[in-house]
Amino acid sequence: MHKFLATYGERLKETGNTAGYQLLHQSIQIEGPLLTISLLNRVQETLFQNIKEDLVAALRETFNRSDIQVQTTFVQQAQTRKPYTDQEKLLFLAEKNSAIALLQERLLLEVAY
Repeated sequence: MHKFLATYGERLKETGNTAGYQLLHQSIQIEGPLLTISLLNRVQETLFQNIKEDLVAALRETFNRSDIQVQTTFVQQAQTRKPYTDQEKLLFLAEKNSAIALLQERLLLEVAY
């Protein structure tokens, strides 16, 4: 089924529907006749609704199964906040490189405000 979805996505791309093409390159779970496509936001869901009917019809015809269903789910993205203050920057760098925290500790360094 993954091969079919890749081919279907290429056909969408060739017809100028690059949004549909990109949607079919999201994470897709297949459990029997149920396909679950992981989307990032409501905009993608709206774009998916534009291709869903044709996609389901093509899947059912290709695999000769009338019970095939397609649903969507949203993926939770971690909200990462960029370090802004000097203290946040130091903590961020110390997490990336433990030698920075060790240097700060041994030299008794403090963040200047």
